[in-house]
Amino acid sequence: LALTDAGLTGMTELALSGEQVDLLFSEERLYVPEAAELPVHTGLVLQSERGKALGRVTADGNVKLVRGDREAFGLHGRSAEQRIALDLLLDPEIGISSMGGRAGTGKSALALCAGLEAVLERSQHQKVMV
Repeated sequence: LALTDAGLTGMTELALSGEQVDLLFSEERLYVPEAAELPVHTGLVLQSERGKALGRVTADGNVKLVRGDREAFGLHGRSAEQRIALDLLLDPEIGISSMGGRAGTGKSALALCAGLEAVLERSQHQKVMV
């Protein structure tokens, strides 16, 4: 995991073969031994000779593909970190999320839009409390 002055970033880079990336895009999940050793929900920048992709480590040790076109209440993640955060916030299997970072990086906007998406668009919850 990357370490900054503010602490761990929750992101790391991982090299995959082109075949692994193709399989990840077709299946949307892939077991990668190196990723299984990382903490759950670690964001991954996946690099191969064919390009880059985003993923995150699931509770069962697999890599889940994080698509860049995901949105919550009209908000898109602009950076890799925001896209991973949005994917985590929109996952109904994750009950509580905690994000840290510098002011102005979009944490509140992502959380609020994910909450509104869950209540107003998907009817997964009854209300958002701020």
